[in-house]
Amino acid sequence: MKAADHFRAMRDKSPEEAKFFWSGGPIEVAERTWFQSRFSGVTAFETDEGIVLVDSGMAPLAPALAALLREKTAAPIHTAIFTHGHFDHAFGLKAFLQAGQPQPRIVAQRWILGRFERYERTSRYNAAVNARQFGGSAERAEPGGEYDNFRGPELMPDTLFDRELAFRVGGLQFQIHHCRAETDDHCWVWCPQRSVVCSGDLIINAVPNAGNPQKVQRYPWDWADGLRRMAALEPATACVPVTAVRSSAIGKKSSAC
Repeated sequence: MKAADHFRAMRDKSPEEAKFFWSGGPIEVAERTWFQSRFSGVTAFETDEGIVLVDSGMAPLAPALAALLREKTAAPIHTAIFTHGHFDHAFGLKAFLQAGQPQPRIVAQRWILGRFERYERTSRYNAAVNARQFGGSAERAEPGGEYDNFRGPELMPDTLFDRELAFRVGGLQFQIHHCRAETDDHCWVWCPQRSVVCSGDLIINAVPNAGNPQKVQRYPWDWADGLRRMAALEPATACVPVTAVRSSAIGKKSSAC
């Protein structure tokens, strides 16, 4: 069964039942802050200057994600943050832009550019690996097929940072922290006024894939340290990919979404 078939089969199921294949939203996780998910999650912080968008989904599913968000707000995208360069986080931004709006600032950790360059050089190999992992056979890695998606996104980051970056939009503060984990370019986002942390793939609805012979290097010690740093903030809400279930896994009395 293809991944898309799994998602269709789990439509309207509870997060507990659907697990990795949950889809839903928009959920208001804090004041003027919405989470929605199709394969991976997107968090939108509405401010008086526009939306700060954390991640953007994969390109084929981004229009559906954007439509969910637009049920709540018509504000333009002011800033987009890519937590890392995987295709289900950094490739769907164009679908969220309002007609005629200027291109938003796009923030990412500096090593994301090297990731996109590597995708271009090793696209056929990566397609075969993912087809084997998610589809059961490398024979499904045909050019133009479901797993042929290793390249740079249409809208590339224009604001790069190394270890940390802090900025304000519409009076709202955002802090971005680099943390090698599932990828070397990974980061997580903290919005203190709304007590929301966006983990990217530091938290997933499964045991973390901290390394296997076919994947590039992953970083379990840094990964664990990043989880502890997020937990120490005691956020009211932790927005993590896919799931939208209440949890105390991050902070006190937190909701994970």
